[in-house]
Amino acid sequence: MSNAVSSVLVTGAGKPGTSATITALRRSGYRVLAVDSAPEASGLGKADRAYVVPAGSQAGFVEELTRVCLHERVRAIVPLVDEELVDEELVAVWELSRLGIQILSPRLSLVALCLDRLQLTEVLRLCRVRTPRTRLASKGAGDLSFPMVLTDRYKTGQVSPARVAQDMQALDGLLFEHRAHLGRLLIQEHVPGPEYSVSVVVWRDGNVQAVVPKEIVYRKGAAHYAVTRRQEALTQACAETARVLDADGPISVRARLDAAGDPHVFDIAPRLTRTSSLTVSAGVDEVRGLLDQALTGGGPTLKNSWREGITLPLQDSGASPHQPALDPHDQTLEKNG
Repeated sequence: MSNAVSSVLVTGAGKPGTSATITALRRSGYRVLAVDSAPEASGLGKADRAYVVPAGSQAGFVEELTRVCLHERVRAIVPLVDEELVDEELVAVWELSRLGIQILSPRLSLVALCLDRLQLTEVLRLCRVRTPRTRLASKGAGDLSFPMVLTDRYKTGQVSPARVAQDMQALDGLLFEHRAHLGRLLIQEHVPGPEYSVSVVVWRDGNVQAVVPKEIVYRKGAAHYAVTRRQEALTQACAETARVLDADGPISVRARLDAAGDPHVFDIAPRLTRTSSLTVSAGVDEVRGLLDQALTGGGPTLKNSWREGITLPLQDSGASPHQPALDPHDQTLEKNG
């Protein structure tokens, strides 16, 4: 079926970079539905039709999403929020795959693993992927080396932002501040080198189609400024990570480089992320490419050919500099009232 008649639903319309994703998909001929729990979410105004739904962590999310998908005849979902990927019964958005809807994320078991940072780091270490040493905060720092970062174990229902401690006094202060949640927090060795977000493009056959490293050169709150960089050791590490995890959908690997230039993987998002718009601008259209493969049951694989030095501010406005936002006067945008 032609993508010109395919309806695709994008979640997290208020997330940084989502507006650019919606705009690019519409330009590719898809009919795009956008949902978010906030009526003022910036991406809602970019879609062909928009819905306000419960947050992914709230009761009624799956039911409302199902209603929207059936009403709009949605063929694929691009989930962009961790809380939407799984719930306590490990279903959430994957429940809709029973309706024959394609979900642009890896299989459910890998999603669950990536959302538990402690289990993920343990599996990576067993597979000989370099990752920072990690302990439950309730067990103390043990023989970990400073600097350390206090972070959530789970990526859903987070209780604390990541906080770096340079010495024991600072760490003790953080542990005391968050003493009520130590069972949900981790202490992890912090690698103080350059941080990268790496798009690893994979689909159901498990073959790594492209790897695009993006250095995060600026971060403040939800705003990021990133630039594509060729980093061979990091590229190899991320491709190997996808292989040892048997990834069968897109993942975004976060890593830092130590003083020797060796990459340390410290987080993996089992989905497309806010930096996907930069990946597209650099030359690898991972969103459209994977959608085409999902909806045709095959389709051409993407080429690992992209431009270095492409920059993009990743904020709520989110339109790529190479893909200007659609003029809202070009066509009538339906809204769910």
